[in-house]
Amino acid sequence: MIPIKAILFDVYGTLLDPASIATTASKMMADAGEFVALWRAKQLEYSWLMSLMGRYESFWEITDRALSYTCERFMVMLNEGQREDLLDSWYTVSPYPGVVEGLNLLTERGFRLGALSNGNPEMLEKGLKSAGIIEKLEAVLSVEEVGIFKPSPEVYKLGLRWLESEDPAEIGFVSSNSWDAIGAAGFGFRVCWVNRTEFPLDKIGPIPAAQVSNFGEVVEFFA
Repeated sequence: MIPIKAILFDVYGTLLDPASIATTASKMMADAGEFVALWRAKQLEYSWLMSLMGRYESFWEITDRALSYTCERFMVMLNEGQREDLLDSWYTVSPYPGVVEGLNLLTERGFRLGALSNGNPEMLEKGLKSAGIIEKLEAVLSVEEVGIFKPSPEVYKLGLRWLESEDPAEIGFVSSNSWDAIGAAGFGFRVCWVNRTEFPLDKIGPIPAAQVSNFGEVVEFFA
C-alpha cells in the first residue's frame, strides 16, 4: 500500500464545531440550537446550489445569505449589532475535543498536515487562529482558489498541487461531513470519516477507508 505523506482536514464540522455558535445566538433568542442548525444546513445547501448553477460567491457571502433566510424562517429580527455578532462568531468557533492533541500527535509521527475547506481565507485564518490550530497546519487551502465548492473534484486537486503529487492515495483526508468524505474517497484520497452523529453514510458514492466516532480514533487510524 502506498504510504500516506500528508493528511488534509475539513474545517467546519470536523476541526471546529459550528454548534458552538449557539452560545452567541442564545443571547438573542430562545431556540438558539435549532436556529444555528438551520443556518448551518442552509449554508451548505447554498454552496451546493451555487456550484450546480455555475456561480461562485465566497463562503462568507453564502453564510450571510443563509443567515438572512434563517432569520426569516424563525421570524427573528436582528439589529445591525446582533447580526454582526452572529456573523463574527464564525471567527471564534470552538475546536472539537481532542483536536489540538490529535494534530500534535500526527505531527510527531511525521505527517504533513493541512486544511482543505469551503471557507474563504479570512474565515479560515481567523477561526483556526482563535482555536489555537493554525500553527499546527502547514497549509490552509480554500475553495476560493478554484471558485467552486466541495465535493467538486477541482477542490480536492488543490491537495495534490500542495503536495506536488500526482497520486491522491498519498494523501489522507479527514471529514465529519458524509458527502465530503464520499467526494474525497471518490477522488482517491484515503479517507477517515468522523461520524460523530452515528448517522448512516449517504448512499451516493465510494465508502471511506475508515469510519470513527472521535478525533482520538482518527489518530489511531493513521498510526
